[in-house]
Amino acid sequence: MANPSPCRRADGARHVAGTSSSGNVPIAVHKEEALLRGFEAGKHNKVAPKVISLLRTHGAFSSFKGDDGLVYTPNRAMTSRMQSILDELKSSQDPIWLAAASL
Repeated sequence: MANPSPCRRADGARHVAGTSSSGNVPIAVHKEEALLRGFEAGKHNKVAPKVISLLRTHGAFSSFKGDDGLVYTPNRAMTSRMQSILDELKSSQDPIWLAAASL
């Protein structure tokens, strides 16, 4: 990814946008706080970081250190696999889904 730059969305939330290494495909990257937003309270606050770690381990996205903490970049090559998991949910036999179910 080349030259990520912070932006403000219409709702005021900050995110970082950039282009792929080829320079012509726009990508969105997300700060760690954005991925964890909504999980501060309740039973999911301990599971969410484990899910992020699991997805990183399986290559669903990568991370780099930004000015305000970790920033995550999706692996677009895994888009169809992630969509299949979402489409199938409980019936999915994907190793990522099975590992997530055991968290």
